[in-house]
Amino acid sequence: MRLKEMQKQLTRLTVVLLMALEAASQALPGCPYSCGIVSSIPYPFGIGNSNLTGENCFLDKELNLTCTNSTLYRGKGNVQILNITLAGKIDMLTYISEVCKNESLGREETHGYDVSLTTPAFAISSEDNKFVTVGCDTYGYLNSFRNGTESSTGCLTRCDTLESVESMQRSGNCTGIGCCQVDIPPGMKNITFEAFSFNNFNSTSDFNDCGFSFVVKNGNYTFSVDHLNRAPFSMTPIVMDWSVGNDTCEASMLRADYACKSPYSECENSPFEYGYRCKCKQGFQGNAYLLHGCQGNSFIFYLI
Repeated sequence: MRLKEMQKQLTRLTVVLLMALEAASQALPGCPYSCGIVSSIPYPFGIGNSNLTGENCFLDKELNLTCTNSTLYRGKGNVQILNITLAGKIDMLTYISEVCKNESLGREETHGYDVSLTTPAFAISSEDNKFVTVGCDTYGYLNSFRNGTESSTGCLTRCDTLESVESMQRSGNCTGIGCCQVDIPPGMKNITFEAFSFNNFNSTSDFNDCGFSFVVKNGNYTFSVDHLNRAPFSMTPIVMDWSVGNDTCEASMLRADYACKSPYSECENSPFEYGYRCKCKQGFQGNAYLLHGCQGNSFIFYLI
């Protein structure tokens, strides 16, 4: 019995060790490979400089991260990072835009503060997020600035009484009364979003004097009528698509800064007209951005 328990403990220890080795193998030598709840920081992302070579731990400045008090941030610390995958996804936290009744403005239109996320290397994932607006005298816009042009999407929600919301809105569902949501068009970059009130909540202030707009990762928001009183959070998780470089695979392959370093890697163009991504060829797995990052598939057997 004791032997079997020791085997289980050894298995757990082996799994933990392998996970740590796997995370470390995703970063450049001498570079931090984790930060707080983020267990793996794969190159081309990185934190600061290598303690072995002194070189950057990141490929370019857009992918430079900061670890402060066991919390991972993009750049100098204005956007918190929750997870990074080599499949081209990065989970972040971003603020909501809230608008509340302004007693000094009468019935004028009012607006909340503008929330922005500006970087050409990231596009908001259209398949992983929704744009949501909550309120009964509220509308919200999501804007994108790309190639010198601006595009916008958004939604509005109006309701005169709390009873109308309760009778037309199923709790938990964002169906358009009290809460509306829209899909996000693909390729939106350098985004801003903002919440507005049509009439400064004059007809709804007895049950709703604030509204808010936000982008949120699918499955991470459930509407409640209680949210008409005040936003229950100030930040939401979102998913961004990331890429490297500023040109196509074909134009980048002969350059010294070509990012697909493994001889067992292949390149695919970003679908959003900015840069490319690297991945291991079929039959290999790992980090295609590192010289020895793509390894042949193997199987590891554990004691059970």
